[in-house]
Amino acid sequence: MTTIPARPPKVDPELESKAVSTAPAVENLAETKVASKRPAGESKPKVVPKKRSALVRDAIQLTRRAHLYAGLLLLPWVFLYGVTGLLFNHPTWFADTLNIAFGRSEMKGTAIESLLTPAQMAAAVLEQMNQGEEKYVLDESDKPHLGRGGLSATMKGADGKTYSVSMKAAATGGSIRELRGRGGAPVAVAPAAGATPPQGREGPGGGRGEGGARRGEGEGRPSGRREGRPGRDGGAPVDGEGATRPDGGPRPEGLAGGRSTERSVVKGSDAPFAKASGVELAQSPIQQLTESAATLMEKQGFQGAELASVQMAALEFQVQDSKNEVWTVTYDAKAGSIRGEKASEKESALAASLSLRRFLLNLHVAHGYPDEMSARSIWAVFVDIMGLTMIFWGISGIVMWWQIKRTRLVGALCLVFSTAVALWVGFEMHSSMIG
Repeated sequence: MTTIPARPPKVDPELESKAVSTAPAVENLAETKVASKRPAGESKPKVVPKKRSALVRDAIQLTRRAHLYAGLLLLPWVFLYGVTGLLFNHPTWFADTLNIAFGRSEMKGTAIESLLTPAQMAAAVLEQMNQGEEKYVLDESDKPHLGRGGLSATMKGADGKTYSVSMKAAATGGSIRELRGRGGAPVAVAPAAGATPPQGREGPGGGRGEGGARRGEGEGRPSGRREGRPGRDGGAPVDGEGATRPDGGPRPEGLAGGRSTERSVVKGSDAPFAKASGVELAQSPIQQLTESAATLMEKQGFQGAELASVQMAALEFQVQDSKNEVWTVTYDAKAGSIRGEKASEKESALAASLSLRRFLLNLHVAHGYPDEMSARSIWAVFVDIMGLTMIFWGISGIVMWWQIKRTRLVGALCLVFSTAVALWVGFEMHSSMIG
């Protein structure tokens, strides 16, 4: 009997081609699944992280705890530096003395309304310098500016207190401040309307770019005490109450930078454009403030105030001569004098006198926003950022410490100890200041 083989089933050519095309993908998927099930070490060894030694682990843990507890121990001082940094940068915040700002609206209708800016004063002085044979042009690399102290008037109020009316360098306004001497006592100033004492050093008015801010306005520093003086764009002004001696008499006043008037008059008087007197501005800032100071105070509610003195710091600017040599010009508005030094010689002398230590100290105490945008403005912004950051560090540190239950007891002891020490030191410092 013959067996007939069964016929193979018919396969659709289209389905067969699809099966062939998908075969490699199926094989790859299968290979991937198999590879994932392979024990470690057969094809690709499994990477195992290296364990840290117990010594390194303990050292890291110790460092973290030391960082935490050190922060809690220094927490009161961190808050102190942050808050006082902000107060230095903003002298009107929480001020314990009167400080009223005024603008152009209060200046309207007074002689001070047309107050010249330092750049306009420099242009007027330069015009008189060019009346000779030599012609000079203003050097734009350095903006004209008044020395620290700016333009200000000392007023004797009807209430027996002493006030300062200081003008901003940009001539856009100013401020009225109460002046106090050592221990908060009123500054004794004899009213003498129209009298203008020698000017040039820092008077009780606002300085260039400081808006009238001075040490001694609630910062707890005794008046009359001086620190190393920084440059005009890099340092803090001196005490606002420093314009008088403890006995009430006026202090000897010289030009900005601590030089005496006698020395500064001689220095720079040999410049080709130097004049001992006779250089007057058509609009005298000193005369304008003399006529307007009482009115400005009346507009702020201070009736019967009498003028005691008016101070104006020296105006400085740079010019170039026909040989392209740069000169630093110093104009004394009260004396009507002009002096000059070669900028290269002056810069060399300043660089020689400004040691790295003094520069860093001056940089440390620099504070306050200037009237015009400059590098000092950026510095002031970062002073604010640093103060706020220190306060944030302290608050966030407390939150992070409290989240670690194992550190609460020791951390609390650190906080109690540091706070007690800070209060004791603060009390002793306060006693020494008022004593």
